[in-house]
Amino acid sequence: MTAAPSSFVPSAPVWALVRRRQRAWGYTNHDMARWLGLGSSIDTAPMMSRRVAEHILRRLCEPAPATANTASLNTATPALSLSNVILTVNPYSIPPKAVQKQGSTPLIKCLNTPSCATLILGAPDPFTEAEGPLDTNDTRMQQVTYAAGKLWGALDTTLTVNNVNEAGIEWFIVDPVASTVIKQGYLGGNNANLTYPAIGVTTSGNGVMAFTLVGPNDFPSAAYASIDAQNGVGPINIAAAGLGPQDGFTETKIFSPTGNGVPRPRWGDYGAAVPVGNTVWIASEYIGQTCTFRQYTTNTPTSPLFSCNMTRTALANWYTRISQVQV
Repeated sequence: MTAAPSSFVPSAPVWALVRRRQRAWGYTNHDMARWLGLGSSIDTAPMMSRRVAEHILRRLCEPAPATANTASLNTATPALSLSNVILTVNPYSIPPKAVQKQGSTPLIKCLNTPSCATLILGAPDPFTEAEGPLDTNDTRMQQVTYAAGKLWGALDTTLTVNNVNEAGIEWFIVDPVASTVIKQGYLGGNNANLTYPAIGVTTSGNGVMAFTLVGPNDFPSAAYASIDAQNGVGPINIAAAGLGPQDGFTETKIFSPTGNGVPRPRWGDYGAAVPVGNTVWIASEYIGQTCTFRQYTTNTPTSPLFSCNMTRTALANWYTRISQVQV
């Protein structure tokens, strides 16, 4: 009679292979345990179950993680190992342009007034200008942050909120060691577009996602929401409410970059989020001023022409809001 294989095997040969790979990758015990799928620690008992041993050996035959041997970056001879892993996430699509609340647009009015347009262009504007929407990017991810052992990222997408298609955000939290999506989701506004997200996360894993909020009831505003790996994304907060619509040259036909009278309403590329201690500093574009056509065309020492008391330039009125958020 042949005896059945033992349910346990010596662990030393298996751990020797694990340690060799761990040294090559520069991983801590915690990182290696997570990559092997063993939880948060490695049990070095003299015997291990055959099932666990087979699991570990199969895992060691797989490609190296994307961030292997990052510890070598602190040495005189860096030997970083890079690999590519494709992860499946929820759907996303190119978002629609964001409608903004109607308000005073003195540049637009100036360009529609031949005598005023001539002061800016040297001749009347051949087009009829109007307040337009804001650009909402496409689906490219503008920023990715590594913090608390995870990768954090977000992109612009179309969301349907209360049967209305709007620009919204899809966000992701990834474990780069285990090559898995820990958490993902969407953030959308009620009758409001959310654009150009940027995420900053502290070493403790508490973060903030900054973005612009704009819609038919909201001028372009600086907004944010909390984010962490346990709860995902929190409610929307306004860091600074917009005071008027974007009234800049990219909204106009005369300044079309293609010369065909089609505006290119640039917006939002300069969002950022950076952790400092237990806070996150965020930056988002918003509109921090508004003025009338009369104020725009006033020309005095304290309010030079087209400056609205020096709150804007002749061709643009966007601001960058910088805020500190405690997390």
